[in-house]
Parts: sequence; structure tokens; C-alpha cells
Amino acid sequence: WSVINTLSVKLARKHHDCPILIWTNKPDLIPQEVHDIASVTFISLPTHAGETKIEYPQYVADVLRLDLLYVSGGIYMDTDILLQKPLTEFLSEERLVMSWETPDRRSISNALMMSPTNNLFIEEWLRRIPDYEVVPDAALRTRTGIVATLESLPLRWPVVG
Repeated sequence: WSVINTLSVKLARKHHDCPILIWTNKPDLIPQEVHDIASVTFISLPTHAGETKIEYPQYVADVLRLDLLYVSGGIYMDTDILLQKPLTEFLSEERLVMSWETPDRRSISNALMMSPTNNLFIEEWLRRIPDYEVVPDAALRTRTGIVATLESLPLRWPVVG
């Protein structure tokens, strides 16, 4: 846990009055000032996607964030994102909202996702993880009623050097 992570949570609180939930397998590392403004909950990391053992560490985080968002809906945000204004205008009751990760639009980012519960795109994404498939950009074009992408979000990823 770093100063950037704490600042991320503080900015989320500044811009949103909804509950902030932090799911972590290491709650002892999170400072008290974050516990004071967010609900910090211990969670065991997933070891399987469906019946398939997760082989790659990056898929552990994917399964965890996607499962939580699928079941609970709301906003998922990595704690290295610094909000500059509220995300309210981007929320959708029907679609998953994500941003492009690269300027050439070849990859979508899962660092910030907003979704209603039981989103069909997330369901399909979770279904494909055991096969280690990457959701192709074509899925965004063919399922436009399910996914919306944003040209620019009111946030910054900090440069740490």
C-alpha cells in the first residue's frame, strides 16, 4: 500500500458519497486513515476460474474484480487511479462502461469499470478466462448494447519513477 493508493481512495471519497469498499487479502497493510473513509474487507484470492486452476497471476486479479462487479455492480477502480471529478455522468444502468487502454484502441482497460449487476459482457469474459482468451475488440463492436467505451475519463494514472 502506498501514498498513491491512499490518495486514490481520498479522491474517490471527495467525488462520491457512495460506500467505498476495498477488498484485499492484506487488510493490515492499509492505513487507518483509509479504514476511516472506506470499508476494508478481507477476501481470499481466487485459485480457479470456474473449474480451471488459474495459472497466471494477472488472471487472479481479473477473476476477483470481475466476480465482484458481476455480483455487486457499481464502480470497480484500481487504487492507483486518481479521480479528477465524479464518474456519475458515465454510469449506466444497462451497460458495462470501460475505457480504451491504448490510443490506437487495440485494448480495453479493466482498471476502471462501471457496471450493473449480472452484466452479460462480464459473464462472457469470466466464461472465457479459463481458456486464457483475450476479449477481442470485435466484442465491443458487436455488443454495443452491453459495453460502452469512453474517449477520456476524469482520472490520471500517476507516473512513479
